[in-house]
Amino acid sequence: MDNKVFRYIPWLLILCLVCACGGGPRKTPETPDAARDGAREIQAGNLFYRKGCYRQAATHFYRAHIAFTAADHLPGIVVSLNSLGNVYQANGDLDNAIAFFDEALSISNDLGDRQSALQTLSNKAAAYIGADRLEPAEALIEAGETLAAKPFLPLQINRGILLVKKGDYPPAQTVLEKALTSVDGDDRSSRAKIHFALGRLMGARGDTDGAIEHFRQALDNDRAIGFYKGMAQDHTWIGDVYRQQDSHKKALSHYKQAVQIYALVNDAPHVGEVMEKLEAAAAATGTDIRITTHFVKTWLEDKSLKRPCR
Repeated sequence: MDNKVFRYIPWLLILCLVCACGGGPRKTPETPDAARDGAREIQAGNLFYRKGCYRQAATHFYRAHIAFTAADHLPGIVVSLNSLGNVYQANGDLDNAIAFFDEALSISNDLGDRQSALQTLSNKAAAYIGADRLEPAEALIEAGETLAAKPFLPLQINRGILLVKKGDYPPAQTVLEKALTSVDGDDRSSRAKIHFALGRLMGARGDTDGAIEHFRQALDNDRAIGFYKGMAQDHTWIGDVYRQQDSHKKALSHYKQAVQIYALVNDAPHVGEVMEKLEAAAAATGTDIRITTHFVKTWLEDKSLKRPCR
């Protein structure tokens, strides 16, 4: 899932240097060139991260960390640590993700930077939620809610996803729908995440039509930002719901899209999982899927293929 929350950090904030008030106006210190380089690397890394191209994103985030460290720019260091932690979390490496988040949180606390501390707490909570470690995740969310002066969208989304995983569906729906009303219209990543969580919630409550609608909304948003694995995941879940409705032909269409995207991004484990579902849907409908199977096999084996993440 997808709980990859660095997307909420406005990278331009790291260029803001706060000068003390009092007396006559003071000239704002110039931002070191190294810090500007770091900000550019964060921006470049974010473009890859939003697409799910984590190896490429990590390269830029690592360069950003070097630049910020060389400039002794602590707010930037916090951002780069959070960014690298999110890459580890996205790749399923909880221990390393938490280590990066803890280091970022320590610096944020030393700086007295409430906003970056909130973001780091949210990132850490998302990592625990992704690993189904719900108790520590809930403790972190509560700590963040106590710290926040006003509702903080990443924490709201994490709270909603946590409640879905706990099976507390009515409060989960309330939290997620409230988050949906407050999210910025341009924040497609957050919208996709909320709709996907609501889709899972509706499916768990037996509202298959509602689940399909929310998964379609998630797909539209993931498609808009080019989040490859997100699109494949959305297609898979839509297919699963159609299969529950015995609409095997519709399920098959979505499984075909999902398995091909997974093949293009070289995600063999998910290819295997979705291919089983695709074959079952093909058998139920008497559909010939040889062309899809051919492309999937070819794309997985082609070492020279120019894949989407490049």
